[in-house]
Order: sequence, then structure tokens, then C-alpha cells
Amino acid sequence: MKTFLGVSVLALMFAGLATSGQTSFDTQEFQARRKAALEKVPDGIVLLRTSWGLKHWDESGLHQDPSFYYFTGLANAHGAILALDGTKKESWLFVPSRIPLGGDLHGFDAVFFDPGPQTEKELGIDHVVSWDQFATFIESRRKDNPKLVLFTDQGGQTGFMSGDSKFGTPPGLGPLQNPNLTWTNMLRQHWSDLEVKDGFAILDEVRSVKSPAEISRMRQAAAVTAEGFWAGVHAIAPGKTQRQVEGAVVDACLQAGSDGLSLWP
Repeated sequence: MKTFLGVSVLALMFAGLATSGQTSFDTQEFQARRKAALEKVPDGIVLLRTSWGLKHWDESGLHQDPSFYYFTGLANAHGAILALDGTKKESWLFVPSRIPLGGDLHGFDAVFFDPGPQTEKELGIDHVVSWDQFATFIESRRKDNPKLVLFTDQGGQTGFMSGDSKFGTPPGLGPLQNPNLTWTNMLRQHWSDLEVKDGFAILDEVRSVKSPAEISRMRQAAAVTAEGFWAGVHAIAPGKTQRQVEGAVVDACLQAGSDGLSLWP
């Protein structure tokens, strides 16, 4: 146990990264992010999906797909597709029908959204429509531009480790547990004449430039993390287990304003 306590302390600095909504972003912040991405894909469309499935039992909350969350702010949205149409400089959100789940959540916290002008105004997204229109949307853009390029986020720097042919299945069988690659392959199979590219470099470049609101949130996260770090340091004592130290870290982060874990300490 003593061997792992030191490792645990080194990881404490990451515990407070999920902070509360005290420094919340407004619709203009997300509009600016989408605009920056639209400028980088004049010949194509960036297609981002929400996380697949529901919250795992061992998670403090749903971990939304990072790229989808960054460009929408929709932490709990399910089944939605964000299309950043660089050819028209418009953003589209394709949403499924509501089901009896999360009905008590509204606005940016909602799980499902109604298509139409009211939601478009609330979210600051150009078009919010039923996802039944998604295929028609792509077809119309393909007719306008036969050389249309579709960009997807294939999981960023570590996405390839989530069950592709190198880590999950024998060569040639395709991805097993990687929804990002599954989504990409689905698009390639349905529109075999279109080029589908990994958009990670584009998305990463946009996300690397921090706005004043983001810098404020990062400072808040750093302050929360510091509280968790020192709580962990002071919790280490003879007879204490690693789990007890981790619990002290989590408690200190929550007391300092975190609303959940970005990763377990």
C-alpha cells in the first residue's frame, strides 16, 4: 500500500478539474468556438456526436463527448449530432425524439431538446432539427459540392486505444469498443463516394486558443485542484489506505466548488 500512496499524490492535481457552474459560459462563448471551427473547414462539415449510452454506475456523472461538449456546452445531451457546416458557415443540431428520461432538466442541462426556433434561440445554434433530417442534409450538401469532406473526431490522442484493430480485435474486423471509429466507419459506408477525415487536428487547434472565460474557468479549476492536493497530502498517515486518501481529495474538491470528478485521483 505504501508504494501506491506516492503515486496517488502525484495524480491529485487532476482531481478538481470538473468545476461547478459558478463561472458559467453563455451562448456567445460557444458561438465563437463554432465560428472558429467553421472557418477551418471551407470544403467540409465537422460531424460530432454525443457520448454513446448512459452514465456508468462507477461514474459520478455522465462524461459527455469532449468535442461535442466543447462546441455546444450540452453536458447531458443524448443521441444528438452537431454538424459544423463550413460550406455554408452554419451550425446544425440534429436531435432525436424525447423519451421519458431526464425530464426535470432544462436549458443547457437538458437531456433531450425539441426542434425549432425556441431551442435555436436558447442554445444559440443556427438550426435545431429532428435527426430524421440528417441524411437528407448530407445529401443536399453533397449535391452542392461533390468533393465535400466529412470530418469526425476519432477520439483524439488516445482514441485509437479504445478497441480498434490494434488493441481490441484481430486485424480486419474493425473497431469493437470505439464509438468514434464506429461512427466514422458508418459514414464511410453510407457515403462511400465522400472523403471522411479525422478532424482531431482542426478541433485541437481551435481548442488550444483560450478565451478570457476559459482562462477564468481554468484558474478556478486550479484553485479547486490545489485544495484537493493538499487535502490528500494531509490525509496520508500510518494506517491510512490509498482509498481513504483519495476520499479526502474528492471531498476537498467538492467542498471547494467542484461538481464532480474529471478523473479519479
